[in-house]
Amino acid sequence: MTADWLTFQSFQRSQKVLKAINTLSVHLKLMLGGIADEERSQAAGQSVETLQAFLDELEAAARQADQTESALMLGVDSRFQQLVHDYLAARRHCRFCSRLFTNSIGDVRGLLNSNARSDQRALVECLAELRVLVEEHMHADIGQILGTI
Repeated sequence: MTADWLTFQSFQRSQKVLKAINTLSVHLKLMLGGIADEERSQAAGQSVETLQAFLDELEAAARQADQTESALMLGVDSRFQQLVHDYLAARRHCRFCSRLFTNSIGDVRGLLNSNARSDQRALVECLAELRVLVEEHMHADIGQILGTI
């Protein structure tokens, strides 16, 4: 695949993840505020599935990056590798303080299915920081896409 095609795919993946983050964040904030959010409930469930799949992929690639000294990760496209490296750098440099960056990704996946209010508040924090990371990555994609036009 060409670099341009990988950049377009990365942009689309980022859009899908951002949509899931935003949908679930709004749903959780309304629920935490005591407002029943029945009309967004199904979309929130789909967002959880999207985020679980994304976090699974991120966790597997991050584990692979930690275990190998090579800059290349087998089976991972170059744009996703960059996102993984950005995630790992943010963890190492304590850039963010949510559980996503201080605990394991598996811990955050557990938050996705929890009904405990404290877990939901923690998840909102994780989603806000994940949004920043994904938006920064997407900004780089946009720069590459617009640079090729």
